Amino acid sequence: MNTDITQRLPAEVILRIFDALEVPAIPLVLIPGHVCTRWRVLARAHPAFSEHIQLRRTSNAAMEMFSAQLAAREPSDIHLKISLNWRGPVDMASVLPHLVQHLARCTTLSISYESSSADLKAVFSALSRGRAPKLRQLSLSLNWSDDRPYALHKANIGDLHIPSALFLGDAPLLRRLELSGDVCALVPRGEPAAIPAFATVEELVLDYNDPVKGDRAILWPALAAVPGLRHLEILSTFDTRPPADVDVALLSSLRLDYALFLNLSEKWWRIIAALDVRRVPELMLSGDDDLLCALFLERGRYAECLRGALEFGVVDMTNGLKTNNFFVRARNTGRTLRVFEGVPEAERLLQCILRDADTALVQLEACARFWYKVLWITAARAFPTVEQLVLHVDVNTFGVGSPRYRFPKDPLAVPALREVELRLCCHGALWMCAIDPGSVVHFVQRELAFEGPPILTLHRPLFISGDRAPLLTVFSRIVEL
Repeated sequence: MNTDITQRLPAEVILRIFDALEVPAIPLVLIPGHVCTRWRVLARAHPAFSEHIQLRRTSNAAMEMFSAQLAAREPSDIHLKISLNWRGPVDMASVLPHLVQHLARCTTLSISYESSSADLKAVFSALSRGRAPKLRQLSLSLNWSDDRPYALHKANIGDLHIPSALFLGDAPLLRRLELSGDVCALVPRGEPAAIPAFATVEELVLDYNDPVKGDRAILWPALAAVPGLRHLEILSTFDTRPPADVDVALLSSLRLDYALFLNLSEKWWRIIAALDVRRVPELMLSGDDDLLCALFLERGRYAECLRGALEFGVVDMTNGLKTNNFFVRARNTGRTLRVFEGVPEAERLLQCILRDADTALVQLEACARFWYKVLWITAARAFPTVEQLVLHVDVNTFGVGSPRYRFPKDPLAVPALREVELRLCCHGALWMCAIDPGSVVHFVQRELAFEGPPILTLHRPLFISGDRAPLLTVFSRIVEL
């Protein structure tokens, strides 16, 4: 009898185990393939092996695996990421034929590469040799490494730019465009919509954070190249300077649903003022404390849009940034202000907004592990108008925030509380969904003071693990959605 469990487990069970390793953009399913030959075969049969494909080196072994992944389920859709910024020799010439051959299969494409201007031209040439009918997201992080100062070779880059023939002008599903590094300066200057493949783009992310190389005018061609822009993210550093001349006509023509300005200093005030952020339904900021105060406390640019019934929360980011953000949302209009950086800024903004007689806080929302931040930021011990509490939880983080972090120690008074909602936190995996009733009861009794028993609403995939009787001593009933 074979006692090796790796050989006795049924293939169906092993594949279900591999399902737990199916994390987008991270090829974890390759790891158990090293256990034995049988598991290697099963790992390569798992959908994650051929759906999320990464290339980080161009060694013989890496290229062999890359080719195997591309061929495994051809012609099914793929998420392709080519990241060749490692030190050591990089043979991009061996990669480009694969890129051209499988371009039509890509639903997301990410290329991160640093090389000479000539090599970058070869990348753009490859991207102009095929259509991308399934592509929904394009991320380009391209930097040139010519061994001379940027100011000297800037005028000599010639035709190094994002070509108008990109994807042969055919990318009908492309909605999100991310440009990072020197490639931000390679959007052609000239007529708007100079790149037909960008005609359907609605989300634009610009990340140019080198104040030495940074071309201060690159913002305008990039914005003009995306005529249907609805979602704008500018990721910068405190040292990056904005363009000297503000294109007021272009900024005022934008009709954004969402704008994010990350790590911006007060030098960007004219840009934000010309954009008139009061028209933006959802605005997110991070930057100098003086900038936030000027925008919302002294000049009242966005705070005046937040009136009536308000929702306040401290939650995880959902766009890949590994941090949490503070938000204030007007329930009637949906207008939302988000701030992430430090607690003092959020505390000042919240106090400024709640000073108005026309505002009332009706909902608190937070990741359970950030609950102590809610107590700190609100700087209050009672919210008589709060009716709803939304907690983002999982099996590991519910109630985290040990007493040494709690400030202050008394429970928060919410006499009008009528509902407590539990949702799976955005970074929680499916195996984190079992919620212990005792933890819920302990958290509510320790942190909240209310008059009547509220309703407990549980959102799938969360589920109660164990006896529910203790919950009914605190809540009037349990609703599962």
